[in-house]
Amino acid sequence: MNYFISENAFEFNSGTEFSQAARTSMYNSFGNLTLFVTRNYTPVFHRTIKTLGLNDHQVLNMYDFFQEATRVSRAKQNLRESVTIPKKRYVIESPNPDQSLILNEGRTVAKVNVMPATVALMGNVEYFDRFDHIVARDEWDYRGFKSSTAYFHPNGEVSLQKFYTPVGKVVLEITHMNVQGHLMPTMYKLINYCGANYRFNTENELFTFFMNEQLKQNPGTIILERASMLNTIPGIKSTKGKYFYLHSSHTNLKGQLLTTLVELMRGALDFTGIIVATKQQQQDMQPLTTLPVLAAPDTIVKENKTNLLANCKSHKILVLGRIAKEKQPQDALYILKSVQASVADATLEFRGYSTDRQLLNELDLLIEQLGLKNTVTFGNYVVGKMLDDVIEGAQVLLSTVPTEGNGMQNIEAMSHGLPVIAYNVNYGPNTYMSNEQLVPIGNYDQAANRIVSLFQDDKQWQEASILASQQAQLFTKDSVYKQWQDLNLQ
Repeated sequence: MNYFISENAFEFNSGTEFSQAARTSMYNSFGNLTLFVTRNYTPVFHRTIKTLGLNDHQVLNMYDFFQEATRVSRAKQNLRESVTIPKKRYVIESPNPDQSLILNEGRTVAKVNVMPATVALMGNVEYFDRFDHIVARDEWDYRGFKSSTAYFHPNGEVSLQKFYTPVGKVVLEITHMNVQGHLMPTMYKLINYCGANYRFNTENELFTFFMNEQLKQNPGTIILERASMLNTIPGIKSTKGKYFYLHSSHTNLKGQLLTTLVELMRGALDFTGIIVATKQQQQDMQPLTTLPVLAAPDTIVKENKTNLLANCKSHKILVLGRIAKEKQPQDALYILKSVQASVADATLEFRGYSTDRQLLNELDLLIEQLGLKNTVTFGNYVVGKMLDDVIEGAQVLLSTVPTEGNGMQNIEAMSHGLPVIAYNVNYGPNTYMSNEQLVPIGNYDQAANRIVSLFQDDKQWQEASILASQQAQLFTKDSVYKQWQDLNLQ
């Protein structure tokens, strides 16, 4: 058994989760049993895994494990049909499609928040006292059972959270206490687990215990995907091998080793080895650690085809992926401005999500200053067929990321036959792309000239599309699986 471990499956997943999920599917398709393992509590976990192309038999969540809910069939809970709301005693009013109020003699005693992306299904229920202070909140699992209840102090902060099995048995409690002026989780208590109670100080300690319990039943190899969870691994004992997959560069832009990796590289965290995406990074990292450094791709393409220019929106540049400061999205705007000097109708679309409101405001201001308001758009985060359509509708993908682990967005675009122009950075584009596709970091004019050439020469564009498709062959399922098998992981 293989365990690929990370924090969560999110509403907006990053390349790390997509890589982990694709590898999970790949291993299982070859009969190599593998689980996508997560630590965090997420009531909609079994919905979000579907966006990653996974099913319930390919995943294992820590809270599901202790809640005896790893294999639960879905039973939709409509708020107006739920037996948890006595209709003879309470009145239900719905001021909007996303909320319903539970009234008793005209007073709001509870509010039902509909589960996002559903129609009238139970999401969570907030309960109020006579002063309209929230006193408790029930969270409903996507599969249709009450999963947890949080209890609140008068100031609105959580004091205690209880977790239930699908039949309502309490199996876990998290106590929140005041630590240096802040309420935070201080005790995780397993209740009557295998006939005994267990207490842990942190969620990571609970996770270590969980993995040891799972490995007693199904021994196997661990591959950790997130540096934030490095400290959970040393306490995991019953395993064949423990590896960390690094999805990014091991250094910052100044060439300094990332502080999150110092203990790992010293060999202090009881890992068997480190895996990176490229041979180039493997060679650079090995002298820095006594641990074996291995190399295997973190990207797998579902299909590989050559696009037709007729399918593309003329002169459209696509920037794909999370919009964040370290990815230098402003460079794409300067490059577009330079492109428009030769191709006046060139446009740019950002496709991805951002949690940085200040950055988005700065980009909006720069768009105004450069006179690009009518030619730059920000599209919604999409996956699956919708993402395929976005990629195949563009004429070129532009990557201005200054540091990479591999560059999943480039490879995904290339597998659709979309030409890519990218910064020439280590551990990514320059390991699988040719010189004519690469430009020096920050050289806006050279990037613009390469894009203009593709826009103005249909024959050159079609040749670039064919080349991109050929380059993506390195990342087909059969090719990637062979490279992983060649690692001979313990």
